[in-house]
Amino acid sequence: MSDRRIINLFRILLVTCMWVTLLRGSLNVQAQGAPVVRVMPIYLQMAEGQTTAIAVEVADVTGLTGFDVTLTYDPAVIAIEDIDVRTPGVQIGSGGFLDAGTVTVNKVDTVAGTIQFAMLQNPSAEAKSGSGPLIVFGILGKTDGTLTDLTITKSDLIRRDGTKIEHTNENGQVEIGSAPADDSTSTPAPTQEPTAF
Repeated sequence: MSDRRIINLFRILLVTCMWVTLLRGSLNVQAQGAPVVRVMPIYLQMAEGQTTAIAVEVADVTGLTGFDVTLTYDPAVIAIEDIDVRTPGVQIGSGGFLDAGTVTVNKVDTVAGTIQFAMLQNPSAEAKSGSGPLIVFGILGKTDGTLTDLTITKSDLIRRDGTKIEHTNENGQVEIGSAPADDSTSTPAPTQEPTAF
């Protein structure tokens, strides 16, 4: 093989390596991608009369200082557990990803089947980046053989300057039926001491 062919082959190999490196970097950026707000677990099977905890979490966010999340569910299939019986109505809990601040909405409509929670952390607190739970709430399985979606109908992620962070949503689903053998015991619903915000 001539020297010229070897040089050309080396150039082709070098260019190919550069393209692979650039492509791999592009794929990594896409894999990290936009932030996601999702119901966890995404799918849950539980028995009638069983209680367990659900979270709505954010993943891969940068500079988060507040959020406003609304979900819908079928109230014939599950009931939302109240974490603060001393306050009228049904309340859910902050997931703790953000520092304490002002909870502007904490409302469960047990007839319509809606959950809304909105908060802003204290202005002096550092904006949060990464992944973690935004809200947590307990559910009770009501009717055997039924299924409900936990659908995120609204999710605003807010920066310190008030602008919104673009993201995608991933909904969840709860099925009431025979729970797997290792899930035969109930998971306690979350409880939360009242906090002055």
